Amino acid sequence: MSEDARRWTIGEHSRKFAARAQAATTASHPVLLRVWADAGHGGTNWSTIVAQQTDWLAFVMRELGLRPSEDVRQTVS
Repeated sequence: MSEDARRWTIGEHSRKFAARAQAATTASHPVLLRVWADAGHGGTNWSTIVAQQTDWLAFVMRELGLRPSEDVRQTVS
């Protein structure tokens, strides 16, 4: 089986799970799924790991209505 075929299969299971979770939820918010094509079990490069962590942390902060403190914004700028 080619690498592309395995990725599709893995992504397909994730999509089925997300669809079932969406069908089962009573929440008004949608169930979201983020699939990373270049990610894997232990073989992910550092820049992809940083991007993944940044992505989910920004999402959680937005959903909780959190904003970075002024100290953090000055450090990053």
